[in-house]
Amino acid sequence: MLGDGTDCMKARYREYITTCNERRFSDLGDFVADDVVVADGPVGLSAYTQGLRDVVAGFPDYHWEIEDIIVEGSLISARLTDTGTHTGLFRGVEPTHQRVNVQELAMYTLADDKIVRCWGDLAAAVRDHLVATGATLRSLS
Repeated sequence: MLGDGTDCMKARYREYITTCNERRFSDLGDFVADDVVVADGPVGLSAYTQGLRDVVAGFPDYHWEIEDIIVEGSLISARLTDTGTHTGLFRGVEPTHQRVNVQELAMYTLADDKIVRCWGDLAAAVRDHLVATGATLRSLS
């Protein structure tokens, strides 16, 4: 159970990341509430899942590696190292075929053993990395 102590919450978060790395997005409802809120806009499990699908559409080999997890009450804070090769359109950036390696900081609020809110700026960090290395923007969507 996600809300059953710090160690259990950390273990459950690791399961969530494994699910993402294995592209089992149809299983995200086991970890994420139907009405999840994402700080930068999308609301709901469908939009949340689509955001992850968009990442792996742009970076088919994308991988989230957990570096640190901190749990306090109903909050999880995670530092991850994310890697992938940019072979598809991502947030308006044409494929560069570059390998990216970015630090991601994410925070989650949990209720009833599921993620109900999350904050992070992964898309902007990856886009900024690509643009800084010479990628061309199609749009800033």
